[in-house]
Amino acid sequence: MKKRKVSLSSAIVMLVAGCLIGALVTAGIFSQAFISENGQLLYSGLSIKQIKIINEAASIINRYSIEEQDNEHTLDYALKGMAASLDDDYAYYFTPEELKEYNDSSSGTVQGGIGAGVQDVNGDITITDIYKSLTADAAGLKAGDIIRAVNDESVKGKSLSETVALVKGETGTSVKITVERDGKELAFNVMRGDGQRQMTEYRMIGKVLYIKINSFHGNVVEYFNKAIDFGVENMYEGIVIDLRENPGGELNLFAEIADKMLPEGETFYALDRYGNRTSVCRSDAGYIDKPVSVIINASSASASEALAGALRDMGNAKTVGVKSFGKGIMQTSIPLSNGGMFKLTTAKYYLPGGDCIHKKGIEPEYEVELSEELTQKYWLRNDESDLQLKKAIEVLTEK
Repeated sequence: MKKRKVSLSSAIVMLVAGCLIGALVTAGIFSQAFISENGQLLYSGLSIKQIKIINEAASIINRYSIEEQDNEHTLDYALKGMAASLDDDYAYYFTPEELKEYNDSSSGTVQGGIGAGVQDVNGDITITDIYKSLTADAAGLKAGDIIRAVNDESVKGKSLSETVALVKGETGTSVKITVERDGKELAFNVMRGDGQRQMTEYRMIGKVLYIKINSFHGNVVEYFNKAIDFGVENMYEGIVIDLRENPGGELNLFAEIADKMLPEGETFYALDRYGNRTSVCRSDAGYIDKPVSVIINASSASASEALAGALRDMGNAKTVGVKSFGKGIMQTSIPLSNGGMFKLTTAKYYLPGGDCIHKKGIEPEYEVELSEELTQKYWLRNDESDLQLKKAIEVLTEK
């Protein structure tokens, strides 16, 4: 998530937030254990003098502003301003409400929804993903359907979030979704429900086990293990791992998958701003001894690039597609006492070969481009039109 420039109003609300800290210090609510000998709050770097100045400015706002101030609302915006002020494109403050929504979205959790991913494609709210075994799938909705109405209310001119709000509701209730498909309008009654997206999808293509990893969140490892078992049952002879449109995710989940795929050794390490190793991942001696190819594109980022690089460097996997995004940095999420969370960049990571691919990406061994339409509208790809997939299968048999 990219940061925004800090406006004057954002700077002001940052000052207002200081009033809350200053008031607590003045009232003696902070114990002396939080204040160091040089007069700074531990972990904050703010001196008592600095907090006093912030409190003075905040007091002016509280006293003279024509609008009554909501301190909780002000605090949220102040913390967002602090994150936005950093020279860090990925720093962000989540309010408690935003954090729940973020965690649900990341893990693929569906609550009172229909189990479908949507995007605004040139002004059309388009279904881009149908989650397996959830209600949209059961009702017959398909990726590529354009939503025209929800419960007979047109969504023309509505934003993505407004449309999603119309679709979601109480679990167990029905919602009517009218879509355009191949130039025709179709209506579907879909039951709202709870569930979780399957983060790893798999199938056999001949004797090749095809594994699509959507992100490194939620149940990705559980279904990755099921994919391997499925391949064994079907006597697979090679694996294609598809990391396209995979934005990354959690380091521990990457490590579990890398451990299953790679021989013994260091699969990943990260260095903080002082050059200290903050994270190291290793695989043990047990691994899958099958030929592997990996498909990447410009939307493969972070943990997906780490896996592609580790499979290339340690497992002799062949990479196919186009250059990856180039995000070789790690974010750490740190909870706050108000139930919110700060996320900020804390380290750069390195592939087993010693490369940091930040702002460089991974150049595939076999460069294969798709048409602009298939690149942007990935849900239109199939086994015939997907030249990257075809190449990934072909190179498995090369010596």
